[in-house]
Amino acid sequence: PENPDNYQIVNGIVSTYGSRAAGFSVSLGRRFTDVYRMSLGTTIQEIAADAQLPSGYTFPLGAQVNPLTGQTTNTLTGIDPNRPSAAVGVTAPSLAQIDSTHPYALHSVTLGFGADTRDDIFNPRRGVNVSISDEVSSRAEGSDFNYNIVTVDAAKFFPVMRNATFGLHGVVGLSSGAIPVNKLFIFSDQQLRGYVDPFYGTDELLGQSELRVPLTADRKFSVVGFIESEAHITRQFAGSPGGRLILLGGAPSEIGGSQFLGIIHGMKTGDAPAVDLDAEKALQGFLLGQIKAGRVGAAHDLSEGGLLVAVCEMLFGPAPLGAELDLSGLPAPRQDALLFGESRKRQVAPASTSPQPAVMAAAKAAGVPANPIGEVTANGKLGVRTARGPLEWDVSVLRVGWETSIETAMKRPGLG
Repeated sequence: PENPDNYQIVNGIVSTYGSRAAGFSVSLGRRFTDVYRMSLGTTIQEIAADAQLPSGYTFPLGAQVNPLTGQTTNTLTGIDPNRPSAAVGVTAPSLAQIDSTHPYALHSVTLGFGADTRDDIFNPRRGVNVSISDEVSSRAEGSDFNYNIVTVDAAKFFPVMRNATFGLHGVVGLSSGAIPVNKLFIFSDQQLRGYVDPFYGTDELLGQSELRVPLTADRKFSVVGFIESEAHITRQFAGSPGGRLILLGGAPSEIGGSQFLGIIHGMKTGDAPAVDLDAEKALQGFLLGQIKAGRVGAAHDLSEGGLLVAVCEMLFGPAPLGAELDLSGLPAPRQDALLFGESRKRQVAPASTSPQPAVMAAAKAAGVPANPIGEVTANGKLGVRTARGPLEWDVSVLRVGWETSIETAMKRPGLG
């Protein structure tokens, strides 16, 4: 600014932050027993950082005390415009105010203790794993910084259910003195699921819990899934009566390689359904957006059995449901392909009455074909209106066939 004593704070200015360090770290450890261990380490580094801003801008600092010099600054006069300590957005006596005009010496000593009673370090069922570290940096060590950082990381595991494990994990980090920017505690998306922007500060407190369920008896294979919000868990069941069923992606038109041909006609023939990756990406992106917006709470693809099988499986939820479909207006060169074709990039999604216009408008904007095909009911019947006449089934009868399909296939003459 022209007058450094009269400046304005503005937003939306982009800066580029950079840091560099040169030096070495040495750590020695000893295990006293199968449980207890200790380590001692030292770090000698030269660190530097800068944050580049467009000409004429500087980071606001206000009246702050520099922990390195003890000087108080009330104006922008004489301030390094690229000081990185202000660029991170944290201004506090516990954060060393460094500038980009010269490097700084960072010398520290770290003492650590640990205890580990886990029965398996990779797949524990019970036990505790605790580590405590204390890092000290002082001018007596030739450092430009005076600080102390204590970190406690602890996890405990409990056997639950038949073969699962419930785990609790906690981290506590405390600092005193003025720590440099590169010593800030950072929570990234790996610690805080669902957050894109990292969190950082001079102290930290983190608590986590998890349930581990092995997929195999030897506990050598497992899958971990993370969701941003429980409200975004999307199941295949239609939910409750009144939902409007929407077919996304257009009417199915391919019958080759389908379950219908194989089971009903005993034929394995025809070309497999065509794959359009761009259309699939557009459909999946649109569907995820509608789920996050709260307009769609369930979805089912047409990959095995086609449209009628997908709708049936959506009705096999905890509560008895039915559906009334009207497919007479859909383009259908072949009715068997419309009812049982397994064309790619198709989904059936129920939407309540009020969000349906918003879903249809969003589908049009995303270039995804969307056709209302019916409504979820509470009468326990699946009724379908086609260009060749009506069809109807009792959902409870269909469900028995669905639930006992493996049992039926395994039956042999004379074995019951």
